[in-house]
Amino acid sequence: MESSALGSLLVGNRPTTSVAEKAPPPTEIAPFKIPTGIIDHVIANRYAGDRHPGDHLLYLSELCALFKLAGVSRDFVMKKLFSLSLKDKALDWYRLLDDSHLLNWQELMPLFYAKFILFMKYIETGIIFITFGLVMEKASPKIGGD
Repeated sequence: MESSALGSLLVGNRPTTSVAEKAPPPTEIAPFKIPTGIIDHVIANRYAGDRHPGDHLLYLSELCALFKLAGVSRDFVMKKLFSLSLKDKALDWYRLLDDSHLLNWQELMPLFYAKFILFMKYIETGIIFITFGLVMEKASPKIGGD
């Protein structure tokens, strides 16, 4: 009797419906195109570590305020333009970052600022760092005679 009760549960007179889970539709990546005039402007004014990093971040922010792309955040566009806006020491620094492609703009911006504000301080004070950690200071002119 037990086996017949079990059989009736499985097949009996009860209607069975198959449950199929539907996978969500694949998310579409919104295509975007940054205006070529903006890209040209960024490439013409690339940052090499030779001026204040805050000025460069402000410059990128002002450029990104000139246009909007549907479905794309401003931070996303800032990061894309940022990677194009670097050259020389700044580009070397960016390429040496661990997992720079995983960082968002809010994480990348303070790293850049901290790195290049220190670089600017060294330039202003006249301290030059040599590759192996040796420090060399600019010779200051002597006041008075020998």
